[in-house]
Amino acid sequence: MPPATWALFGLLWESAEILARVMENFDITDKRILEVGCGVGLSTLLLNSRLADITATDHHPEAKSYLQWNTLLNAGPPIPFFRTGWEDECHALGTFDLIIGSDILYQPNHPALLSGFIGEHANQGCQVIIVDPSRGNSSKFTLAMREKGFVESVLDIDQYLDEKQTFKGQIRSYLRT
Repeated sequence: MPPATWALFGLLWESAEILARVMENFDITDKRILEVGCGVGLSTLLLNSRLADITATDHHPEAKSYLQWNTLLNAGPPIPFFRTGWEDECHALGTFDLIIGSDILYQPNHPALLSGFIGEHANQGCQVIIVDPSRGNSSKFTLAMREKGFVESVLDIDQYLDEKQTFKGQIRSYLRT
């Protein structure tokens, strides 16, 4: 993320709200979960309140302090956090059964970087859920994920929207078994 866009950090984006709604009742049993580009960490905090095995990452220098502060406000257990870019090697992070993210494909180079990062940190049997507001980079991401053995499906978004809410994007699920 270029420093010029860091002023957009700290906002609660509609995509993040939708991802949190997806995670509200998602089966997390025996899953090690990673949120990539967690921002203020809404889904991470929700999963933490459900006592999920959740780890968060973001490249922004303030993401960790936001997450720690919000965890304290919500009286939750500490959440492992790694400040990393998708091009960085982060072997200490390990591998995961479920990887989630929202509104993270906004730069032309993100599909290649994110799919590479996911490929490094996904278990062989892994599901990836991305809430994408249709910024134009999801097709390239889907192609890159297919090359890594993932099959894409699109989840029904209507069940996660309020009756007055409209969202032009999609919830994309990628599964590798």
